[in-house]
Amino acid sequence: MVADEAELLASDTRPFAVVIRSWLAVQEAGQAENAQADARRAIGRQLLQARRQGRLDAAQVLAILIFLGALSGLSDMLLETIDQELGLTDEATMPEVLSYFERRAMAQGEAEGIRATVFRQLARKGMALDESTEVHIRGLEREDLLALADAVLDLENRSDLDRWLAQRAEQA
Repeated sequence: MVADEAELLASDTRPFAVVIRSWLAVQEAGQAENAQADARRAIGRQLLQARRQGRLDAAQVLAILIFLGALSGLSDMLLETIDQELGLTDEATMPEVLSYFERRAMAQGEAEGIRATVFRQLARKGMALDESTEVHIRGLEREDLLALADAVLDLENRSDLDRWLAQRAEQA
């Protein structure tokens, strides 16, 4: 290991150094669930300490935990249990950061639901869609999807849909 690598791995102030050290700990733990869970606990304690000492902020801690959760192969339920056990979910700013991700995921889920409804409405009206039209609709933002869901009720045929999509594209 070269000096720069040793310095990076020893750093407590660089978030990426913490990620590398954490990733190495997960790799060292191997595939055994108990060892992975123990590694998660140890990393969680280190992250909490870094957070409380101001070396990492809540967003950095959460990002590292999400990254490591994806690498570890532990179930979401076990990860949540460990995080609660350590008090990671009780940190003052962690719920704020988590709620940001929750809000983003909920908005994406809502948009996908609206999109699915639009496609169902169009299918029920017998409007066959070509691939480019489907791609166009999939690319619409939430507000445009809502407007299209309302407009579909008044569309008579595929030409009306194409005209509506063209007008919306001109407005953008």
